[in-house]
Amino acid sequence: MNYDLIVIGGGSGGLTATQVARRLGARVLLIERKALGGECLFTGCVPSKTLIRTAAVAHAMRSAARYGLPASTPAVDGVAVMARIRQVIARIGETDSIAAFEKLGSEVRIGAPRFVSANELELDGKRVSARGIIVATGSHPAVPAIEGLADAGFLTNESFFALKTLPRSMVVIGGGAIGLELSQALQRLGAKITIVDHEDRLLHKEEPDCSTEIRARLEAEGIVIHSATKIARITREGDRKVVHGTQAGSPVTIAADELLVATGRAPNLDGLELRAAGIDADAHRILVDDELRTTNPRVFAVGDVAGNYYFTHTAAYEGAVAVRNALLPLASKIDYRAIPWTTFTDPEVARVGLTEAEARAKDDDEVTVVKARMDSVDRAITDGEEAGFVKLVAIRGRLVGAHIVAAHAGELIHPAVLAIREKMKIGTLAGMSWVYPTLSEGVRKAAQSTYETFLARRPVRAAVGLLMRLKGR
Repeated sequence: MNYDLIVIGGGSGGLTATQVARRLGARVLLIERKALGGECLFTGCVPSKTLIRTAAVAHAMRSAARYGLPASTPAVDGVAVMARIRQVIARIGETDSIAAFEKLGSEVRIGAPRFVSANELELDGKRVSARGIIVATGSHPAVPAIEGLADAGFLTNESFFALKTLPRSMVVIGGGAIGLELSQALQRLGAKITIVDHEDRLLHKEEPDCSTEIRARLEAEGIVIHSATKIARITREGDRKVVHGTQAGSPVTIAADELLVATGRAPNLDGLELRAAGIDADAHRILVDDELRTTNPRVFAVGDVAGNYYFTHTAAYEGAVAVRNALLPLASKIDYRAIPWTTFTDPEVARVGLTEAEARAKDDDEVTVVKARMDSVDRAITDGEEAGFVKLVAIRGRLVGAHIVAAHAGELIHPAVLAIREKMKIGTLAGMSWVYPTLSEGVRKAAQSTYETFLARRPVRAAVGLLMRLKGR
């Protein structure tokens, strides 16, 4: 074997796998087609969160009167906004450079590999082999089959961040995280945004009350939303793109300067020649077991290409597990119970674990659901960030799900992640000492309401009364 491990793909999963393997002392070859960093660095997390922050500053300027300050309307320079995004990408990308990984002791090569056998790849006309191979090639935007879409022209998150300036108006197809984040950011920066989604509600995989809360905010900021809308075709009228569809049987027509497609992801499999290695895949993913092993026992798949969760942090987690299973005995199984995620709108929408419906499907008689609104949290009031709530779901007292709509919900979700991972009782969160005043008190308030419900029961109140009388003697 030329190497202990070959990693195909230089995104979050591949980079983490490479780092972990080198810490174990393995000989590692990392292969990437373009540049290290992956979708997250160049067209995903990093540029989108940079844009979101810029938009939040513009929104704060316009709404400064609610803090007792003079409001102002910023003159948005789209060219400068996009230039800053490129600067941030370059700075963060320094840690993912080829030089950084070669310094770590890895060999890095740029190219397009293909499988030629169960443990061999061909790269630039030469064959390389390894004891284990990890495929971490990521995903790309899935484009729906809509009449006229290709002829009219459209953007995805990949091509959007290649723009030199911001569009004046845009129709966003898709009501998931990518669509909502970019929609709100662009609306706050002066664009006119319309969202068209075939689902009945935005963020349809989240709790219904999360969807309701975020839709209310987006509409309050001027975004037009067409849910349960079927797009029939797309045409061009001069420089404008026109979407033609139906909503509840009535025709809908929307025109805008740009069209963004945000309808999901598809795996990057082109050119890999998976069949030559005996690896099964479908249109959505490479098939893996609970050890992330493909149908070829020497090969593992992680991140978007494995199709479990499309998150940077999940890819990193999977990358570490796959390395252990590829190089060491006593395989580790993947555990998705405590995988959190966040939609970075304002307010943010964060989740970990089961929804209420999923919990009731498991054990309806033993489900407890508690909720605290953020307008009851003192720090949310002082910050003027009172929108949203914390919702906790427990089965037989153990926390199994948490859903937060709030400012900084992506930060607030982490105590619940730990609680679910360690199978804690919801009362453990209630019994913690939480710093005052903080937004995280919303989690405490929700957890503590289980005590209030418990103490409100007549038998419990009678027992407590008896104990107090005994203490008084």
